[in-house]
Amino acid sequence: MRILSVAWECPYGGYGGLSTFIRNLNPFLAEKSDLVHLCVYGDAPPYPVKIDNYTVFRCGETRISKELTVRFLTAFEIAKHLHMVYDSDLVIGHDVHATPMILSSYEAGRRSILYLHTLFYTGLEFDGIRHADKVFVNSKLMSQIVSQFSARQPQVVYPAPPNLGKGSLPDNIEIFSKLVGFSRDKYVLIFTRNQPNKWSEEIIRNILNVVKKRKMYLIVAGMGFTPETIKIKDDHLKVLGNVIGGS
Repeated sequence: MRILSVAWECPYGGYGGLSTFIRNLNPFLAEKSDLVHLCVYGDAPPYPVKIDNYTVFRCGETRISKELTVRFLTAFEIAKHLHMVYDSDLVIGHDVHATPMILSSYEAGRRSILYLHTLFYTGLEFDGIRHADKVFVNSKLMSQIVSQFSARQPQVVYPAPPNLGKGSLPDNIEIFSKLVGFSRDKYVLIFTRNQPNKWSEEIIRNILNVVKKRKMYLIVAGMGFTPETIKIKDDHLKVLGNVIGGS
């Protein structure tokens, strides 16, 4: 089977969690198929190259701040390579950036999967949801949101294979407790990247106040989150910083 994977992030050198997800998922898919991953941003040359036993092709890179509406420019950049759909049996598109490929798959009679890790409520996403053969999401909440404005019933698939089902929930809680230095088991976890259109000190403070009223603990982690960027001193707050790694 020939699979075309499409995402705005490359497996390495990406901007956030999507690159980590791709890095886990694609080698698993490559064991069972001839896989090509088309991306825009990350550590890969602007031509096809073999990485982790599959082909990665970085088709270009946006030239505006990633804090702005980069999602639309990446979709346009990716859409320049619609011809790749015709060389594939299955297209797996991640988020709004890949929806032109999903629509092209529908027109070309190719199977497609739209995987939504986040939602921007754009027309591109709505069209992708309607025309994809399957819709995957990363949480039950995302599944409920998608179901509210479409007739589709998305399938929750997270984390990326082959890591599904590894470890029990109690074991994971115990490991996490030791990692952050807390012995309690009631947390509010924020795993994201710190950028102006997502977070501010005021938002963190408001969440922290609510968490403390419920005698819980707030844990913030991700690219850009450090004690220096979040200048809040509180026993109920733990800032882990960038925890993005190879898994």
